[in-house]
Amino acid sequence: MNLILAQAAQSQQAGLLNMGITIAFFVFVFYFFIIRPQSKKAKEHEKMLSELNVNDKVLTSSGMIGIITKIKPEKNTMIVRVDDENGTRIEFQRSAIVGKLTND
Repeated sequence: MNLILAQAAQSQQAGLLNMGITIAFFVFVFYFFIIRPQSKKAKEHEKMLSELNVNDKVLTSSGMIGIITKIKPEKNTMIVRVDDENGTRIEFQRSAIVGKLTND
């Protein structure tokens, strides 16, 4: 009887160990395939935003393309000229800029 109980306890410990290894594997995969790339992309976007200057051509999250005419760091906004013919300027939050385009 004691032998059967010992074997049952031993198999239960092996099952817990296998479950722990499986959970650790999924945490590892989740971190390296989801969290790490997302944080890397966020850092690159933040770096791009910090390097923007006047006369840079940008794309906004609403799909508008324009040229930065003024940067207001105290309000964390930028004035973007979106129409050359009428000189239309719109104020965007810095976070609304999704990319820097070439001036071609």
